[in-house]
Amino acid sequence: MNVDASQAPDANYYDEAYRAIAASLTRAQLGLLIGAGMSTESTVPAGDALARRMMRRAVLGEDQEDNVDHCALDALAASYPFEAILQLLASRLQYHDLSRWLLAKAPLENAQPAGAHLKLRELYDLQPHQFPRTLFTTNFDSLIEKAFNRDRDPANPLARCLTSANISDLPDAREKRQVVVCHLHGCVEYSDSIVAGEQVQATLEGPIYDLLRAALATDIFVLVGYSMRDTDLRRVFFDIQRIAKTRSGLKKRTFAVSPAEGGPRNARSEWTIARDIWEQRHIEHIAAGAGDFFSTLFDTVDNVVLARMGRQVASALGKDERTLQSMLETATDPFGVICADDLLLYLHYALTPFEDTQ
Repeated sequence: MNVDASQAPDANYYDEAYRAIAASLTRAQLGLLIGAGMSTESTVPAGDALARRMMRRAVLGEDQEDNVDHCALDALAASYPFEAILQLLASRLQYHDLSRWLLAKAPLENAQPAGAHLKLRELYDLQPHQFPRTLFTTNFDSLIEKAFNRDRDPANPLARCLTSANISDLPDAREKRQVVVCHLHGCVEYSDSIVAGEQVQATLEGPIYDLLRAALATDIFVLVGYSMRDTDLRRVFFDIQRIAKTRSGLKKRTFAVSPAEGGPRNARSEWTIARDIWEQRHIEHIAAGAGDFFSTLFDTVDNVVLARMGRQVASALGKDERTLQSMLETATDPFGVICADDLLLYLHYALTPFEDTQ
């Protein structure tokens, strides 16, 4: 779609949305559901590319080559839902072989976390006590866990993969204050956990989905890396709407984050169409890639935390916030080795030692 770049929204167009999401996170009231768009920077194929590979494998067998053109099969792959093609491949493979094929052909085993995963980890480091204790994903890869555990002792991981195959690990993960990454459709780390098939995915029940429903009641729920073609989102939409209607006084906002070109001044742009279609489901759209979204959210949360500290320090000193900011800038200007934000942090620890600075 040809779109004039000058029609893009202003840089501060989403300021209110980011502030709302950041405030929800600092209150430990943020839910996240992460999709395939999160892993594209890690060379993990998105749904369309993986569907083509699965269609080729199901029809042509093990000898098919990825670098050979199969236009007819690729067109068929675009004509059927991802879940239907996955079920076709699963019917011709054992579940263990399906998981092994995904590892070898996706490839998922050697994929490494990219910018979006690492920024999500930085967001945890900024707000470890308020960061969601449970993340949800429909991805088969374990890149989120790799990002969270990359600098950790393997015997004491920060994040833990959870699927229907190892749901019994949940109490231990909670006791250790680990971030639980719930793979709703299974993960290649547990070969028996992969969920294949349209009907199975549409009717999933059990503890994993009970956790998701609980998270849907948070102040704000964000879908990151999904497109409108993701059929597995329909159930999430309906659950969100049902919960919002049945919970008295629940002020519920839901956001979807995915790239879109153009802006509000062009009625035919991808940006405008995406906004209007998402809004039909009472979901606010943020046109951004996963990496850019988490980077901007990190900066916004940082500002929210600093503003809160400023209010607390100003109150402790009996000053208004503007006077305090002037004092900080005056105190740090002659030295040039410490910034006003760092000095504010030190003052906050000194004056409010029993407050949770996070």
